[in-house]
Amino acid sequence: MEPDPLRELERQVEAGGMFAHAVLAQEANRADQNEAIIRGLVELLIQREVVTAEELVAAVDAVRTETDIGIAIRVDKEGSEGVGNPVDCAARMHACHAVCCRLRFPLTVEEVESGLMKWDLGRPYFNRHGPDGYCVQCAPDTHACGIYEERPAPCRQYTCADDKRIWKDFDAMVINQEWIDEALGTGPGPVEVFMTAAEGDSRSRRA
Repeated sequence: MEPDPLRELERQVEAGGMFAHAVLAQEANRADQNEAIIRGLVELLIQREVVTAEELVAAVDAVRTETDIGIAIRVDKEGSEGVGNPVDCAARMHACHAVCCRLRFPLTVEEVESGLMKWDLGRPYFNRHGPDGYCVQCAPDTHACGIYEERPAPCRQYTCADDKRIWKDFDAMVINQEWIDEALGTGPGPVEVFMTAAEGDSRSRRA
């Protein structure tokens, strides 16, 4: 079998991304240490009445910047391999349209490295969704999971039975369409659209 250049490119992007994010994590630890020093100095200055709390708040607000790199890696707790309360998905599919497969969650390092679950290149390391808004492992026609026996812990443990985000009334199958539209209505980013198109083109060339 000929090597897939797209898969190799994706592997290199994944490896490079994880290295970059590991470095960012180290810098975040240093930032935490610096924050502890600054907070200690601030408390000391206030105690000695060099500055007032009000003056400090005003000075901070004047130079405040918001930063959110939005990177997440999941670490499962020991004993978290259990399965959620069973739900008859087939009986509800006409109402929910497998909306649980549109939810996002961060992957573990092992899941990223295995390649079974693709991660969102625009939002490391959350599960990747396709142009239809569903997880890329979710079949577009049947919504069947392509890696069901090896699906991640969040999928194995999830049950929609008590999830008020999904159901207004679980027993009556009344879906919470307002939340779904508000929280899950946005489509994939440009990076994911590109990757989906590139993968389709790669499959066409191999056919």
